[in-house]
Amino acid sequence: MNKLSVIILNYNSAKLTEKCLEKLYGHESRHPFEIIVVDNNSSQKDISNIVEKWQKKENISFVFSPKNLGYGQGNELGLKIARGEYLLILNPDIEVFPGAIDTLVEFLDKNGDVGLVAPQLMYENGIIQDSFRKFPKPSDIFIKRTFLKKLKFFKKRLAHSLMWHKDPEKIEDVDWVVGACLLIRKGALKDIKYIFDKRFFLFFEDTDLC
Repeated sequence: MNKLSVIILNYNSAKLTEKCLEKLYGHESRHPFEIIVVDNNSSQKDISNIVEKWQKKENISFVFSPKNLGYGQGNELGLKIARGEYLLILNPDIEVFPGAIDTLVEFLDKNGDVGLVAPQLMYENGIIQDSFRKFPKPSDIFIKRTFLKKLKFFKKRLAHSLMWHKDPEKIEDVDWVVGACLLIRKGALKDIKYIFDKRFFLFFEDTDLC
């Protein structure tokens, strides 16, 4: 059994998915892994380009959904056939730094009580993304998505929700992390009998999972 299964969900994002794959294959890893590309019913041209270029690569397989199932159910198609002890959900727009996946894998190896770990995310300009948060209240979501986030009182409330007071360079126990890159212990998913909730099509699947 592979130590690690990487699931990449593609939906009309062939260029990003290819770049993601190139980064994965371009780095040497201390842990063997398989890659599962799930296509969420992209256009024929989009997915055919990826399949033609990558299907003969070692340890890569493709799953084709008959319709766009959204983030949760789309990734679940890959999770169902994944053979790894650890499962890495990876958005196609993520470029992995050398050694990053090994660091995540080895963290789970050393911390048996941890079911899920996520890396620091960084924008292309080098700014660190706020990717870990407290469980939101309805008011927190409303503030974040409206003009209220610019007002002093609500900006302070938002900063608390997004945990801006935490040092992003330190390992932290948090309520939830955004789903762009998640390394999950397969045994933990089995323990909680988790299945992505079909009521979420895009956004909040990661909150629900955590």
